[in-house]
Amino acid sequence: MSNNQNKPKECVQFKHDIDKSRLFYMHPLIIMVMLDMANWHMERGIPFIVTSTMSTIHEDLELKRVSSTHRTGRAFDFRVKDLSSEQLSELVNTFNHKYKTIAATTHELEQKLILIHGKNANRHAHVQINSLYIMSGI
Repeated sequence: MSNNQNKPKECVQFKHDIDKSRLFYMHPLIIMVMLDMANWHMERGIPFIVTSTMSTIHEDLELKRVSSTHRTGRAFDFRVKDLSSEQLSELVNTFNHKYKTIAATTHELEQKLILIHGKNANRHAHVQINSLYIMSGI
């Protein structure tokens, strides 16, 4: 066997290396949620690919983000194209319930951990925790 065959699979994959390196600036609670979601995916044999973590003000302006959740270390995005609609619904319901007490408050004044954003190739899950957990940023 080669060394690659003995190497365990990464439970969290990152689309961009910079997002992996920025993990250390994020709030520990959002990292805990990320690892819990990675475990959920692993149990079902589904890849868990994080597409965005911490960001700068300049990146948020360029992406036309409407909230500061990425910039303040309280959010990450992950790819949903590997999930069936039933799996996505199960994941959203499970985690919105499990982490309701730390979830961010939406514009509709609801506590929600996961929001589904975008269309087509840009469709993704946005995972966010409450503004009580703001980090200083990068």
